[in-house]
Amino acid sequence: MEWLIKYSKESEKFINNENINRSIIKNLIIKTLLRLKGEKINLDLKKLKGKWEGFYRIRMGEIRVIVTIDFKNKIIFVYSIDFRGSVYK
Repeated sequence: MEWLIKYSKESEKFINNENINRSIIKNLIIKTLLRLKGEKINLDLKKLKGKWEGFYRIRMGEIRVIVTIDFKNKIIFVYSIDFRGSVYK
């Protein structure tokens, strides 16, 4: 069973912004999938705490991607994508 990636409306809006390099976001998601499959990929993936319990943060430069990962059903839900100062609001 392949991994399924779902996006929130907010994250799709960020990806579709003409000022954003879409390849950066696609690269992050691909690296995340490779890491989840057990490959040794250099990726800044961190489990979040507090009100963000259950979420993971992927960092690439100034961009942060907030995701939930359903390991049993192999689903990554991209909750939010934004710049460092705005993503946690």
